[in-house]
This record gives sequence, structure tokens and C-alpha cells, in this order.
Amino acid sequence: MKKYVRSLFLFVLFPFYGFAQYYSLGQDPGAIKWRQMNSENFRLIYPSQFEGKAQQFINLLEYSHQFTPNSLNVKIPKMPVVLHTQDVTANAFSIWAPRRLELYTAPPQSSYAQPWMEQLAIHELRHSAQLAKMNTGISKIMGYVFGEQMAAAVLGAYLPLWFIEGDAVAIETGLSNSGRGRVPNFSMEFRAQLAETGHYSYDKAVNGSYRNYTPDHYALGYELVSNAREISKDPYVWEKVERFVARNPYLPWAFNRGLKKSLGMTKEKLYANTMDYLQSRWGSFNETGSAAKIVSPYNKDFTRYKYPHYINDSMWVAERTSIDDISRFVVVERNGKERILVTPGLFSSDNISMTSSDHTSVMGQNKPGSITADNLSIHTNRLYWTEKQIDARWQNCSYSVIKYADLATGQWHTLTHKSRYFAPSVSPDGLLLAVSQVSEGNDYSIVLLDSYTGDVKRTLIESKDDFYITPKWSSDGKSIFCIALNGEGSRIIKIDLSTGIKQELSKPSYYEKSNPRPVGDYVLFNGTYGGIDNVYALKNATGEIYQVTHARFGAVDAEVSPNGTKLVYSDYNANGYRIAEMDFHPSDWTAIEIKNDRPEGLYSAMLSQQEGGLVTTPNIPDKAYTSEPYHKLTHALNFHSWAPAYINSNDLTVGKGVSLSSQDVLSTTFVTANYQLKDENGFGHFNTSISYQALYPVFNLSYDNGRDYSYYRTSDRQYHRYNYNDDKISLSMGLPLKFNNGPTYFGFEPQIKTSVEQMVPDAGLPKGLIDGTFHSMDYQFYSYLYRKYGQRDLAPRLGISTFFGYRNTPFGGLSAGDIFAFEGNVYLPGILKHDGFKIYIAYQDRKAGVMVFGNMINYPRGNPTPTSNEESTFSLNYKLPLLYPDLSIGPIAYIKRIKANFFYDTTLKKVIAGRGVELTADVHLFRFMFPFELGIQVVQPNGGSIVTKALVSINLSGI
Repeated sequence: MKKYVRSLFLFVLFPFYGFAQYYSLGQDPGAIKWRQMNSENFRLIYPSQFEGKAQQFINLLEYSHQFTPNSLNVKIPKMPVVLHTQDVTANAFSIWAPRRLELYTAPPQSSYAQPWMEQLAIHELRHSAQLAKMNTGISKIMGYVFGEQMAAAVLGAYLPLWFIEGDAVAIETGLSNSGRGRVPNFSMEFRAQLAETGHYSYDKAVNGSYRNYTPDHYALGYELVSNAREISKDPYVWEKVERFVARNPYLPWAFNRGLKKSLGMTKEKLYANTMDYLQSRWGSFNETGSAAKIVSPYNKDFTRYKYPHYINDSMWVAERTSIDDISRFVVVERNGKERILVTPGLFSSDNISMTSSDHTSVMGQNKPGSITADNLSIHTNRLYWTEKQIDARWQNCSYSVIKYADLATGQWHTLTHKSRYFAPSVSPDGLLLAVSQVSEGNDYSIVLLDSYTGDVKRTLIESKDDFYITPKWSSDGKSIFCIALNGEGSRIIKIDLSTGIKQELSKPSYYEKSNPRPVGDYVLFNGTYGGIDNVYALKNATGEIYQVTHARFGAVDAEVSPNGTKLVYSDYNANGYRIAEMDFHPSDWTAIEIKNDRPEGLYSAMLSQQEGGLVTTPNIPDKAYTSEPYHKLTHALNFHSWAPAYINSNDLTVGKGVSLSSQDVLSTTFVTANYQLKDENGFGHFNTSISYQALYPVFNLSYDNGRDYSYYRTSDRQYHRYNYNDDKISLSMGLPLKFNNGPTYFGFEPQIKTSVEQMVPDAGLPKGLIDGTFHSMDYQFYSYLYRKYGQRDLAPRLGISTFFGYRNTPFGGLSAGDIFAFEGNVYLPGILKHDGFKIYIAYQDRKAGVMVFGNMINYPRGNPTPTSNEESTFSLNYKLPLLYPDLSIGPIAYIKRIKANFFYDTTLKKVIAGRGVELTADVHLFRFMFPFELGIQVVQPNGGSIVTKALVSINLSGI
């Protein structure tokens, strides 16, 4: 009986949870001509520009499919795979409701020694295998009841994010010659934290912190997942955990119980065991040999100074990013002073560098996981970098444009438009820029641009297979040095500008190499030969490699001083990257011997042995698949989920009934249909909606049918309820547009909507009741503008949003008069750094007809809503963080931040006012991945008693 009750509870719970799983990543440009290929296990959908690489990629998917699901002992069902080729940000998603893979094909400039598409195939197919495993056992049976949302709901409810991503990283490491588990900087943050500050609590490591920097769930998950496989010596240890969850989704903490059953320890015990193991292993090979001096200012908060460059012998430029601030390009003086040069906007990738003849230079990188600069370069008084420029309408379209700033005035300008250029490097004479270019078809080239006009002067080198990244000029301006990456690994190459001849300076290997910088007879570069990131030097004449720095945790991105006697670089410790300087003495460098062509991390050899396969370019077959057009309209309907419950997402009502949802794999057409058997009044109700988003405007059509009730008043002033039939059809058209310009983001959305509603009272009721057709028009305009803000900020420090709305009934029938409303929010910085003011002002003018439109503005909190037709309101809010407690209350709650909002609300005509405070906390409940905001609102209305109200919300973007 108890098991039946639990199953019934799950039966009711999961439709509500699962319907929140539908995930749209946005739309691609409407003009794209889509094509498709069908193989044994995949349906590849791609723009026609990618035709040349589509055959190669579907073979890669099929080959990866043989290995990626094996250690989960599951078969991945045939998957739609959508390739987005017009976005410059490297990313990917595996989604189950509706089931699909969405992959973004442009590779990052910071790519390690593995082709980007190989990385996507292995990593994302593992996510598909995880989801497929959730579609087994009881979860599969319940999937017949709820559709595809069921597996997504069980995975989201029970599997920690660290397992989901850590397991995928472990597979990408075990099945490839590269992978993040073999890259030292992937574990660098944990290594430094454990050595210098110790490990945090399990909840803090998993859920993050506003007080301290914590490595992300990819790094944490890889260590936990791999250590469990090391302890158990069993490649199927996590398969047993997932199987237990899928078969017992009604059990509280099913993941922890499954782990205890398969490994003999809980996830908290696994975390403690892993941290102890890592401390014992990493402590044995920390190097401390670099005789360097830290020259950047001390910061008590986690701060990164990346890619430092000399302005002169006592001044550097770097990009500074911090847990306490947004990214800045700063000048750092030897005396410890620091000043801001430029505040950039969105970046295109995550690596930057700079060269120039006069040694003025700026660089930087954002916090892990964010979009960061890929290169900075300065000549004389100009600073060049790239930023991501988003398309106004299409979310899956963006560009990487070159920007430059005048360092004397601080003014910046955009040099190129709608380009796909990365990592600009300015020539010694300041006339040309060398850039890495990636086409929409993933063809790669090094292009020379006019540094003043942005015009293409020459395509220096191009390839369909070799990915050329981070070009750098030689000091005489006659050669370009860069990293070339393909299926055989990475290598350093030199290109002669006069002849175009390409010379390979190093043999291909799977050791990571980045940011080459020619200095005399050598090329300095970041290398990973010793298991820790260090600066190495390659001798041009012989190909010998020397180790230059001997960092404890990591040293990268070196540059020689103008007088040639010093070397500056970024050195990592537990508090971030610092600017370090040492003597430049090539005679002191140590030649190294490279014994194999791929690196090994702490667990990589074990993972390779357990997985028993290798997904790499030479092993991939070359089978030909038929290509044919893919038409959006003929694939518009894709019913993926349903539920034995009525769920209306428009008004958030739930009841007895049935629901059905459809979303096509390109996320252009959304259809829902819901039928409610009986609500609390015994009424049935049906509604359906269609949203079509493939065109420049967005169209929404909805239909509602059912019964409702109202009241009429008799001559004796008594109110009597009556029932009526209600039919309503609505059609709207909107145009959501978004823009970015440097650190400023703005957008607007005009919308027009028409609705026709037929209301018919039951027979036998008095005359004069609302009876007839109600035809309304709704006009809205929403806009916003704000500056980007940091992790600890509670709101934009500068920003404004506005809303204009007008509704009327111009076509006869039942009249509701009209209503006009305006709302505005203004954001201003507060007294302390992360505090902020929010000022709300609104005006409403309403004229009633037979019916009355509802309010369109907010009224003072803690007061009854007035019935006045014309009113203005004002609200002043002051938000501030109070504490970052990082407090765990067992498995029940983890409190990250406590904050307050002091407010005063008032109307201006018929004065109704209230003052009070909202005390809230950001809390992870029951270790759920998304944080809740829980708190209380206390209001003192004018002339009234204190009113309290509980505040509960969930932040779905809070991870």
C-alpha cells in the first residue's frame, strides 16, 4: 500500500515538474535552407552551408555511438541532431523533451588538442545515454503515461549536475587522446584550493558560493565520477546508480541510495574520500622552482589577471576579472596602483593575447564558464579585441566583430560588422591585423585585415581540416606564428608572408599548446608536458623544447619586457591568477624530453582501459548518406509529451484532465492542448495554443472554451451567482528584438493582440446580464536598457525598462471601455558596491464600459487593490546583500545568501501607501540544482496594522 501511495504521488507530481522541462534554445535565421541525412541512429538536420562537413559528422556520430553508451549499458534511441552554424559561441545541449541534440559548430580559440566536432559527439552522446538510462524501469512505464518529459523529469529531479557533466567529461577523456581529464588547467583550480585553503563542504562545492570561488560542476563531477570508478574498479558503477534511480523514482534521495548500494558510500562520503585522495596525490608533484615576483595588487576576493603585457619596464596591462566585479582592462603599475582602461562587452571566446612594436599591450579572460575575450592587441594608442554581437531577432545567430579603443580618450568603435573573426593580432607597423576566421561551413583560415578600415587585404592560409588559432606576428613583420589543430593533435606552425609557405615547427601531439609568441630564436607558448600548465620555449632552428617556468599550479601567457631582461606571465594560486615577473635568461631553461604524444591525467589511463575504445579521426569510416531537403512546416508537429492532468501554462492552473504538448526540433512551432474534466466549480474547460516563431514576427493563436460564473445584483441589493458559457479566440503578433553594444544591452518588443470572446448566460436568468460578443484589441510596447553587472550584484547598477499598454473594444458588441497604462523601472547604484536602488513609477487611466479591463500597473504592497480608474503609483526600493553564510543544514537546505529590500510604495491621487522590508535568502532545498528564494514581506500600511506575507520563488537561471 505504501508503494502504491508513493507511485500515486509521483503520478501527480511529475506532470507539473516535467512540463517545465521543455526547452527552447531559440531560432535560427528564417532564410536558412535546411537539409537532413538519415543514418541508422541519427537524423542530422543542418543548414545547406554545412553540406561539406555533414557527411563527415554523421559518420563521426555513428562511430561514437558504438562506444559512448556502453558503460551505462543502454541503447540510445534514434536521435534528431540539429547543427547551428551561424552562432560563434561553442556550445551544445542534449535535451529529452522533445528528444534532440543541439550542437553549435564554431570551435573556440581555447580548444584543447582535439577537433571540436569530436568533442561534441562524445560528450553530448553521453548525455543522451544518461537520459536514455532514465527511460528504463518504472520510469519507462511512466513514460507511456507522461511521454518524453518523464525521463527528463527523473534526471532533473534526482541526478546531481556534477554527475551529469562529470560523467560526460570522464567519457570524453576515456574515449579520446585529449579530453578535459588530460588537460592540467581543468584540475588546476581544485589543486590550488586543496593545497592552500582545503576543501569546502559538500554543499558548498556542489551549489557554489557568493563568498568564495568554487570550481564548476564539470571539474567537481569529473573528480567524483572518476574516483568512484577507481575505487570500485568497475566501469558500470554509475550504470548501477542510474538503474536504481530509474527503477525507484518514488524513493526520496534515490540517487544517494543507489550510490550507497553500488559503491558502499553516500555522495557526501564519496566527496570527502575524493578530496582526501586528491590532496595525497597532488601534493607530491607541486613545483616551486620559478624565481618570480608577484607584481599585481593583492585582492581579498578571487581575482584573475590574465595575459599581462608590458607598457614599459614598470607598467603592465591585463584583463582583470573578479568574483566581486565585471571584466575590465586595467593598467597595473609596479607600485601597486591600478586603473581601469576599458570595460568591454560580451566576448567571443576565452583566450586573448597581444603584440605590438612599442610594447603597449592589453589582455584578459573572464571567470570560468563565461564568454571571454579571445585576443587583445595594441599598437601605439589603439587597443583591438573581439566581441560577440548578437543578431537582433535570431537567438542562434551571432557574430564575432573586432573592436578598438583609443587609449588616450577611452572611446571605442566597431571595426568590422557581421564578421566571424577571432584573436586579432596587430602587425609591428600597426597597419594590419592577423585574425583567425571560421566560416559557417567550418572552413578555417588566417586572414589579414586593414587595421583602420577592417577590409580584407589577404587570405594567408585556409583549410577544411586544420583549425588555425591565435595568430601572432614576428617582430620583423615577415611571419605569422599560430597553432594548427586537427585529428592528429596540435602543432606550432610558421607562415612566411612573402611566399605563403607553411613550416611546421613542432610535431603533432595531443599535448595542449596555446598562445605562441615569437621571441628572437624561440617561440614561447603555453604547454602541458609536465602535468601542470607552464611556459615553454621552442627553438626555431632545432625544434627542441625548453621549460621556462616551474609553477606550483599553473603559469601561462608570457611576454618579454621592452629591454629584454624580464619575463611577465600569469601565475595561478587559490585566489586566482596573479601577474608574476622573472628574469629572462634562456641559458637557465631546461630542455625536456617528450616520451609520448598524448598526456595522461590522474584517471585517464584507467578510464581509457575501462571504456575500451578510441574515437579519433583516423578511425572514423567514410560511409555515404543521402542528403535531402528538410522542410520546417512538414515537420512542425512533434507531439512529445502528455499527461493525465489538465495543465494550463497561461494561468498556471492544474486539475483533472489531459494535456498534450508538441514542439518541433527546430523550436519554431509550439502546440499545446489541454482538457479539464471538472474544476472546483464542476466546470469543464478546453484550451489550445499555437506559437509560430519561424518568421521575423512571432505569431500566437489560442482558443479557450468552457464555463465560468459571475454575479448579478437584484433590487434588494443581494448578489446572486450565475453561470455562462465562454468561448474565446486570440491572435497576437510580436517582434522581440535584442541588441548589445559594448557593456550595454538593450531591446524592445512591440506587440498587437486581438481577442473575440462570446459569453452566453444559462437560460432563465434575468435580462441585462453580460450576454454577447466581446472583441478587444491590445497594444503593448516593452523596452529595456542596462549595463552588464557582476555575480554579487542584486540588479543592474544602471538600467531602465519601460512598458506602454493600451486596450480597448473598438468593434462594437460588449464594451469594456479602454485603458492606458505606463510603467517604468529605473536602476541606480547604491551606497555600497553591490547595493542598488530600483525606482518604479506607473500611471493608469481607465474608462469603464459594460465590462471593465483589469489593472495593468502595480499598487502598493500590503494594501487592498483600489478600484480607481485614474491613478499614478510610485515605489522606491533599496536592495542590498546582508550575509554570504554558506550554511548547510544537513541535506535539507544550503543557504548561499541573505539579502534585504527596503521599500516605500504609494499612490499619488487617492493616497494609499505602505513601507516595509522583504528579507529573503537564496537557498538550495534538498540539494535541488536550482536555488529557491525564500523569505518574508513585512508591510506597514498607512493607518493600518502590519501585514506579513511569505515570499517563495525559484530561480531557473541560478546555476
